[in-house]
Amino acid sequence: MPGKRKITIEALTELGAHKLAELLIAEATRNRQLKQVIDLAMSSKDGPIALGAAVRKRLAGYVKSRSMPSYERGREIIVEFDGLRTMIVENIGVENPRLALDLLWELIELHPSILELVDDSSGYAGDVFTAACYDLGPLAERASIDPDALAESVLQKITNNHYGIY
Repeated sequence: MPGKRKITIEALTELGAHKLAELLIAEATRNRQLKQVIDLAMSSKDGPIALGAAVRKRLAGYVKSRSMPSYERGREIIVEFDGLRTMIVENIGVENPRLALDLLWELIELHPSILELVDDSSGYAGDVFTAACYDLGPLAERASIDPDALAESVLQKITNNHYGIY
């Protein structure tokens, strides 16, 4: 009886790209999160505009969310938002900081509805949105946003700051 095999990069590489693709497709049919991650990864190959459209589509899906998710699903949502934040800043922001800035604002604008939907007793959801706020400055600088327009927008946000995110 063979012992348990350890899953390593080397062992997976030996399976080959085709076999790994088959396994991913099979698992993605059962796992919505994996399917979304694969979709975003494939969109990133088409450049920042395509990736931005895919991110915007994911964010739009949360605009319509009104039902209270389970605790576990709430954790998944928070992890997804952190992943989207990272993708916006690190992938899109490198090549198209203005688009990344717009997407980051869209993500942050969802904070009231997300914080009302998920259990944030750990503070992790709030931390994700706070981190997104910290990411705004460097992106705005790289996007060469007019300082007066940025100041006006920031003033509007901080004076309507019910959750203390800004």
